[in-house]
Amino acid sequence: MKINVRLLSIFNLSLMAALIAVGCSNPGDEVSSVETASQAQVGEAGFQILSSSFTEVRPKKRIPEENTCYGENLSPSLTWSGTPSGTNTFALVSEDVDHHTGIPWTHWVMYNIPVSVTELTEGIPTSTAELLDGSVQGKNDFNNIGYEGPCPLQVEVSYWPSVEGRAKLAKGAHKYVFTLYALDTVISLPPASTKEQLIGAMDKHILDQTDTVGKFQAAPIHRNKLAPEGETTTVQK
Repeated sequence: MKINVRLLSIFNLSLMAALIAVGCSNPGDEVSSVETASQAQVGEAGFQILSSSFTEVRPKKRIPEENTCYGENLSPSLTWSGTPSGTNTFALVSEDVDHHTGIPWTHWVMYNIPVSVTELTEGIPTSTAELLDGSVQGKNDFNNIGYEGPCPLQVEVSYWPSVEGRAKLAKGAHKYVFTLYALDTVISLPPASTKEQLIGAMDKHILDQTDTVGKFQAAPIHRNKLAPEGETTTVQK
């Protein structure tokens, strides 16, 4: 079999050119493409709210006692991003969806938060319904203005709880949902309005909404009982 020398030479030259091109490529090109893809994913993440105080995403972090009625009752810090186009104001509702009444219990209502605001620092004042930036605070289900922290009932158990007692402990943590609404309008409600009034006023004006969830459980009340025979009497703390 005869081999065309000229074609073989052309093939070899083409192969060498390809190898040189690979060797001269910029190592950062691949990194840049990865970074671009990563940035695209961040940009597509959408409207999000989170708190540095608590999270239900691993590693999970319970709502601190300072943000509850068992502590200083300070509102938690909240930050958000991905504001939808056309947003005029934000509104915020926080409620206990595991309240013992079986009905969500409102802990915080805010509206007319300026679109330029992307965070609420810890400890928003409750002494006034109208804040300096124009934000307005509504009335919670404690019949107070502003934030009122988690205040679940304490579970009573013995030092050697029964199966029923252990079940109570397991179910003792309440879930608190902080929902942020992006609105295309300014809410025409007076200060100290309720969640129900806000929901009605927001109808057909919600561009998007997002939420973050935190849990809190009050320390159980222990009732001392005689230990079953053969068990120790170490006090639980």
